[in-house]
Amino acid sequence: MGDTFDVIASLPGEAWYTLGVVVLMLVVQVRNWLKPVVALPASLLLLTVSGVLEPEKAFSGFSNSAVLTIGALYVVVAGVQHTQALSFIDRALFSPSRRMDVVLVRLSGTSAVLSTFMNNTPLVAMLIPRVQGWAHERGIPVSKLLIPVSFAAVLGGTITLIGTSTNLLVAGWMESSGLQPITSLGLALVGIPAAVVGVVYLATIGYRLLPDRSHLPAVIEPFPKVPSALHDGNVRKAPVALCILGAMLLVSTFGLCPIESAALTAALAMVVTGCVREGDIMKSVDLAILIVLAAALGIGRAVEETGLALAGARLLIDITAGMGPIAVLGAVYLATNILTEMITNNAAALLMLPTGIATAAEIGVPPEAFAISVAIAASAGFVTPIGYQTHLMVITPGGYRFSDFARVGLFLNLIVMATTVTMVRLLWM
Repeated sequence: MGDTFDVIASLPGEAWYTLGVVVLMLVVQVRNWLKPVVALPASLLLLTVSGVLEPEKAFSGFSNSAVLTIGALYVVVAGVQHTQALSFIDRALFSPSRRMDVVLVRLSGTSAVLSTFMNNTPLVAMLIPRVQGWAHERGIPVSKLLIPVSFAAVLGGTITLIGTSTNLLVAGWMESSGLQPITSLGLALVGIPAAVVGVVYLATIGYRLLPDRSHLPAVIEPFPKVPSALHDGNVRKAPVALCILGAMLLVSTFGLCPIESAALTAALAMVVTGCVREGDIMKSVDLAILIVLAAALGIGRAVEETGLALAGARLLIDITAGMGPIAVLGAVYLATNILTEMITNNAAALLMLPTGIATAAEIGVPPEAFAISVAIAASAGFVTPIGYQTHLMVITPGGYRFSDFARVGLFLNLIVMATTVTMVRLLWM
């Protein structure tokens, strides 16, 4: 404990300033004083003008591959929507019942299952406009549906190596460090129970905590901006759009091509083949989401580079050091989970994985136990929209406020944490 307090005491002034900016950013959003598209860039600007971050580092998020990938995915989605190429999955997604629990089981369950076989970011990008259109036609508030779709896709993505880039990142780090990488079987044994519990929660309790914002025009405005998406689409080109989509998923899933390159190539193919008209490209991209994501990456970099993240993680772990291996595992999970709410999933995983593996060795536990816990904790951040890019993608279409995520996500964080720690305890400890 003494070493950790020494680390905290030795933190530079830039770290404390960064902490103040982050706290202020969270407060103004929780209080709904500023929207994320204003609050996050403003916070990044404060970190830049104060000298905490050099401009090239602060704004590097705007050229980050994740931002460019999501921008390209919007174009791919526009092509899919314009040609109605995914109309065949509506039967699986949407229930004829108007009971919200039935609707949510069908929608969240399908989202979770699909995300085990494909990366959850393009999946959510494809589902958003379809859910918007269906909810509008049925008179169901889309604000009751899109957070569950994003949350379920994240939970499903934790089940396999290909479901989320975080799992691939953790597996690659372990292999490069000379350790046995995590396996799909190990992930599935922990991820499936967590996903099932999470979907049940969303369909029974979670949706009741979400607001009804059906009166807001912004709920359906950002996309039906994809011209003729649901009306005069060129259905004859549906097979072309479907082939482009399938090829993108295939090459990225099996590692034949990075998702960034696959998404950009697929977006170009949608335009070249006429699935998306050139004049519709910018109208299909939600710039607000890209700005928020880019700013979040810059803020995360400040939290990491000032030493603030590592000091907080060490403090949390040291507090439980004498309480036994389960408490230590829970502390590592919680520290990773807190970090992912502030600096995004992949950054949190990379920061906490070395600490988790070292802790496993110290208490005599297989490294896979802590690696899987870190991987799931890094993805399963539901309290803020910053933790995962799919959460940022549903803010505007769902008409959400920052506090909406905390209201439904806090308890989900806790039950996923409890399920993960329990399964890891049973399987490896």
